Amino acid sequence: RLLFSFSISYLVVILIAWRITHFNLLTPLSSPSNFFSLTKGKNSIGATLAILDRIDRLLIAWLLPTSNLGKYSVMSSFFSYFRFFPDAISKIIVAGPLKTRTGLLSKKVFLFLLFTAMAIVILFGSRKFIEVYLGKIWLLPLTVSVLFMFQEVSRGYYQVLQNRILAKNLGESNHFPIVILISIISLSTLLVSLIGLTGVPLAFTICYLSGILIMHLKERNV
Repeated sequence: RLLFSFSISYLVVILIAWRITHFNLLTPLSSPSNFFSLTKGKNSIGATLAILDRIDRLLIAWLLPTSNLGKYSVMSSFFSYFRFFPDAISKIIVAGPLKTRTGLLSKKVFLFLLFTAMAIVILFGSRKFIEVYLGKIWLLPLTVSVLFMFQEVSRGYYQVLQNRILAKNLGESNHFPIVILISIISLSTLLVSLIGLTGVPLAFTICYLSGILIMHLKERNV
């Protein structure tokens, strides 16, 4: 039902946008076919990141008892705002002034360390908040929380790096995000069957870090 609702909502928005453009109710937009022809092979990152933002919960609901989903959702909600930082940085990298983009790219290590430090503070702060106001029964094992922290940090760096490659126009097409998505789903399913809930953030972290390594190697060889 959730996937069906998401699909219908996207379809409705697309149809409304098309009708508005068709009747010139607002400033006419470029032809969708023209947009996709210009971005052919490079428009998968947005869609895959949107799916990855929710696929961990869907995997937990599908593969594990429902009680795990509740605890996981409470824990992950404390980290959710971290996703705005990589989104904002990525938009600046892709569409911002060249000087600003160059400045951001030169400080990627500083941004990564800052992001990690903030994640650690939120990790232990959120666990204390959950313990005090909801009770220890709502706490997940520390291993899951730590792995989720690494999942969010690596996801942010992966997103920024992927958009940097897009901005530098490396290669004719970029279907790599789809490979990462399939790898995460497959590895999560495997690890959950072996080690339980811990397997979900572990699979995400492994795939994100592998993607980051591969992209760095690709940049060096170009």
